[in-house]
Amino acid sequence: MVPGHVHVAPPTPISQCGRSRPVNNYSSNTPFSIIAAVLIIYFLLPKIEKVIDTKSVEYIPFWPFVAWFSNGLIWATYALIKVPPTMRIDWYILTANGLSAICAAAHLVLYAMYFGSTPKSKTSDDPKKPKIM
Repeated sequence: MVPGHVHVAPPTPISQCGRSRPVNNYSSNTPFSIIAAVLIIYFLLPKIEKVIDTKSVEYIPFWPFVAWFSNGLIWATYALIKVPPTMRIDWYILTANGLSAICAAAHLVLYAMYFGSTPKSKTSDDPKKPKIM
């Protein structure tokens, strides 16, 4: 170093600004995410078995499965996006959320299969039901 000159560090690439590690570094939360996705599927198996046995979807709600599918699909899409071009597929996000999206889609297909065979709930206008006055 020459006396009187100021040393200037070379510019940092924009893709690394504010990051202390590489973009696709392994996260310590990844195994937990994958285990959580598998446990959700495992704990829903009794309800799915009941739906198949009774051929009725009255035991599973529709909207939580739509939210679950949407969440998994959005995060899996995020893992696949390559902006800027130097970024690669994030396999850790894709694994857990892709698995969740696939399983939620399977639940929605099951719901669609048995939706028409679910008996309608009886209303108060049922002619067979005695009226209390």
